[in-house]
Amino acid sequence: MEVKESRYIGVKIDPDAIYTTRETMNILNIKSQTTIIEKVKNGELRRSKLGQKVYYKGKDILDYIQMGIV
Repeated sequence: MEVKESRYIGVKIDPDAIYTTRETMNILNIKSQTTIIEKVKNGELRRSKLGQKVYYKGKDILDYIQMGIV
């Protein structure tokens, strides 16, 4: 699958990769962890969990960007 570049901050996002909360915040230029939690609660951004580990799939980050919310 093609790695796409975010037009917002020039970061390449691999749809098949997984990203930590901190990496996702950097990609989306989100400064507060509270903000990213709110975006998940509002259904704007999907997250995945494996046990206690939280991560974000590249595809979900790209979907969020394509929705035009960023």
